Amino acid sequence: MKLGLVVAEMIGQYELTAEPAKIRERIEEIASTYQDPEEVINWYYSENEQLAGIESRVLEDAVVDKLVAGAAVQDIELSYEDALARARPQSAEQA
Repeated sequence: MKLGLVVAEMIGQYELTAEPAKIRERIEEIASTYQDPEEVINWYYSENEQLAGIESRVLEDAVVDKLVAGAAVQDIELSYEDALARARPQSAEQA
């Protein structure tokens, strides 16, 4: 639930929209796994609830894309052991 609220806030803050071309692309991707893709595409566009689900996924992707575009990434070289040590949560004694 919290994640949904955060995603909704980011959609509003960044004024993100589900672009019709992206929605169509996602539906075509799903439909391509069926025997009659055109029938599946038509079904999605005739079922408002299903179409809304696709729109939501496209918006979630837009949020992720926005976050990734603004992320600062730094490559560092670590040994396997050092990487494991960084991944382990620190105990209360070490904090």
